[in-house]
Amino acid sequence: MSSYRILAYSKIADTFKCFLDGNQIPAFTVQESDINRYFSVVRILSGSLEPAKYSSLNWDHMGYLENEKLRSWMKHIGYHSFTIENTIYVPLPNIELNGDIPREFLNYEIMLERYNLAISNNFIDKEFSLSAATYNPVAFHENPDFLLFHMQDYLPWPGISESLYGGFFIKGTEKWNHYFIPQNNLPPLGNLSNLKGILITGAKYCSYDSSLPWVDPLLDLLRSIHEHYPHVKFVGICLGHQILARAFGGETGRNPSNKFIYHLEEFSALEEFEGLPNKLKVSESHGDCVLEISPESRIIYTSPSTRVEMLRYGNWGVSVQGHPEFTSMFMKNFHSKFCHRRLPYENMQEILNTYTYERTDSDLIIEAFNRFIRKN
Repeated sequence: MSSYRILAYSKIADTFKCFLDGNQIPAFTVQESDINRYFSVVRILSGSLEPAKYSSLNWDHMGYLENEKLRSWMKHIGYHSFTIENTIYVPLPNIELNGDIPREFLNYEIMLERYNLAISNNFIDKEFSLSAATYNPVAFHENPDFLLFHMQDYLPWPGISESLYGGFFIKGTEKWNHYFIPQNNLPPLGNLSNLKGILITGAKYCSYDSSLPWVDPLLDLLRSIHEHYPHVKFVGICLGHQILARAFGGETGRNPSNKFIYHLEEFSALEEFEGLPNKLKVSESHGDCVLEISPESRIIYTSPSTRVEMLRYGNWGVSVQGHPEFTSMFMKNFHSKFCHRRLPYENMQEILNTYTYERTDSDLIIEAFNRFIRKN
C-alpha cells in the first residue's frame, strides 16, 4: 500500500501556513477501505478542520460519501490537489491555518499558482447545490495536460466524481480540466496543443441514444481531436468504452441477454496489455455494451457475461466495459445502495457477499491505464 503526507496550506500576507496534526504534517497509508488517495485526504482534512460538521460520519464504511455538504470538499480536493514526491498539496483559501511549513516542503511558485486558482474556484466556500444542472465544473488551466470527461451529471456523483477519478488518475503537478459532458460542457478544440490524454467516465446514459443533445457533438469532438492531435491518448470506462466504440466505427446497444449486469466479473486476456495478468476481477454495472467493434480496435479482454470487455485502439486508445475504479468496498458500501432496485433481493445479497470476500483488481488496471495514457 502507498503512503502519503498531506500539506494543506493557506496564505497569510506573503507567508504560507499549513495544517499540522500535533507538530507533524499528517500522513496516511491508502487502505482497501478507501483505496482512492483523495478519499483519504477528504476524510482527514474535513474531519480535522471542521469536526463539528463531520465528526459523526461513518468513516469506516464509506457513509461519508452520502453527505451532501462533504461533496464540496471532494470537489475542491479533486480540482486543486497536486502531488510532489509522496506529499499531496491542498490549497485551502479562507481556512485559517497556523502551522509553519518545513522548508523541505516549500515549493513557492507552484503553491502560489495553485493557491490563486483555488481562490478563484473555492468550492469549499460554495454551498453545495442539489441541482446537478447548476453544479457544473469549470475549466481553469490554459493548455491542460489532460481532460476528464465526467458523464455523471446527476446526484450523487457531482463532487464524488472529481475526487474518485482525480485520486486515481491525476499525477504530480499535471494540469487536468474537468467537463460534465451531459451539460453540454465540451472543451473548445483550439486550446489542446499541450494535451496528452482524455479520460471518459461511465454513467447511466445510452451511448446509442442520439436524441440526447450532447451525444453527437461528443462523437464529433473525439474524432476531431484524434484527427488533429493523433498523439492524444484516450481511456474510456463503461459508457466511455461505448462512446469510443461508436466514435470510431463500432456499434453499441442493449446487452444481448437483455439483463442488467451487476456483479464481480472475471476477465480473460486475449492479448497482453501493459503487463496485466491473464485473469482480472472487475466490477460490472451496465445494461448496454459494445456489440460490434470498430475497424481500428481489437478485443484484449473478454468475459462470460460480456464479449467485449476491453478494447485496444492501436497505440492511442484503451477502454473497458467494467468499472476498475469501483473497488469491492466501494461497491458493497456505496454503489449498491443506488442499484438495489435493479435486481431481486436474493441476487443482490449474493453479490454483496462476493464483494465481502473477494477483492477487485482495481489497482492493477488503473495503474496500467495510467502508464498507457502518459506514453509518448
